Amino acid sequence: MYQSKFPSGCRMRITKSLKLSFILGVLFAFHLTCSSDFGEPGELGSISFDIIFNNDSSQSSKQSHDLIDQVKDVINITKAQSVSSDITGLTITIPDVDTVDIIIIWDGSPVQTVSETIDGVPVGQQTIRVDLKNMAGTILYTQTQTVQVLSGETSSPSFSAEDFIPQNQFIDLISPNGGELWEIGSGQDIEWNSYDTHSNLRVHIFIQALLQPIAQLIAENELNDGLYRWDISSALLPGTNYRVKIQLTDDVSVYDESDGYLTLWSPPTSITLTSPNGGEVWLLDSTYNITWTSDSPNANVFIHLYKNGNFDYAISWANIGGFTGAPTTNDGIYSWTIQQYTAGGTVADYNFYPGTDYKVKISYELYPDIFDESDDNFTIEEEFNSGREIIVTSPNGGENWERGSVHDITWIRDEFDSTNRVTIELYKDTLGGEFYQTIVDYMDVSGGDGNYNWWIDTTFCCGNKFKIKVSDFDNLIYYDFSDSTFTISLD
Repeated sequence: MYQSKFPSGCRMRITKSLKLSFILGVLFAFHLTCSSDFGEPGELGSISFDIIFNNDSSQSSKQSHDLIDQVKDVINITKAQSVSSDITGLTITIPDVDTVDIIIIWDGSPVQTVSETIDGVPVGQQTIRVDLKNMAGTILYTQTQTVQVLSGETSSPSFSAEDFIPQNQFIDLISPNGGELWEIGSGQDIEWNSYDTHSNLRVHIFIQALLQPIAQLIAENELNDGLYRWDISSALLPGTNYRVKIQLTDDVSVYDESDGYLTLWSPPTSITLTSPNGGEVWLLDSTYNITWTSDSPNANVFIHLYKNGNFDYAISWANIGGFTGAPTTNDGIYSWTIQQYTAGGTVADYNFYPGTDYKVKISYELYPDIFDESDDNFTIEEEFNSGREIIVTSPNGGENWERGSVHDITWIRDEFDSTNRVTIELYKDTLGGEFYQTIVDYMDVSGGDGNYNWWIDTTFCCGNKFKIKVSDFDNLIYYDFSDSTFTISLD
């Protein structure tokens, strides 16, 4: 069934069918029959159109049948992002003749014929344009031919499928579109939108690095269904400046490429910590660069601190907390401020315990078995501040004090002021230094040096990994620990 807008006096005649295949299995063909009587200039003739639409794929060639089945499968699973190209109307344009618009209304039959006769066509050579349109009125295909209208004769030119020119085509690459990190050897989805009404329905896909003279073909003659799964070849070199390009096979002027660069990277095989690597002395409240080299700069890393072989702190913390911390960019350098705990401090103000048995370990976020650590221990110690530093002199390592006995805790201080008060605490040297108990909350000290007679309670638990900490009560940044551990034994 159809509706048309055309001059009166139409004749209908079916000629022969040309088999053409389009998306959704619409097949169509038409012949032109042109007739008029010879006469003087200004006399008119007529042109007769017989148009056959075939929506039955079984009537098409084997090649068309295979293509239609593939496209239907794509549409059924809604994977395709190409636009439907149903032909629902056509427009016939002849100079000096009213334009004829024909609307095709499918009645469910597999074959549908539209026949029109246009009267009032001037004799002589006439240029005829046929536009095939979709429901929105968008021209999908067009073809123009010159027809000789002669008096008393009939001309029957054919508008063949191969001569229709696709219109309003485009391709829009969605992914990769810049900024992606794709691992060489992995499988990744290349996605695009397209409006391609041509019967080939095929695309070529390329990848090209900046300054690379020739693009490499990824996929050839792929179905234009909006999705291609790419297994990234190990023959490609790692790089940060790749773009993907996709183009129609039948019209290379219709293409799109990534707006920005994507990165292709190889799985890492090694990483080497260069600092601290043993022997360094780093001060609390100071900033140092942790440095390393690696063969996979696009794979993030964790940086952890170990003390005496035990995990102590996640250096690459990124303010999220947790045991492992957060990964950091694998750029070969990380600026670390060794923060000292102060009253009211946050999780970032970690209470680092001075010591000589620290190591840094660096590992890949996604490949934790590939790591490196300091070759030897390095030291973290307090910063000596002029005029107010405290130095613990006893116990300072190696002593054996029995519980139930009294011993002197002593320290020295170069300078002091009127608010010379100290706090004395006991620490146990496990897992980087663990607070054990407060011995003296605060005490006034006359003079720079100090002494406290400590009676060790008989109920006190014994052990050999204790240290004393003496700190300025009014300014906690000034303190000192015993250099080494001492023992508290049974009485």
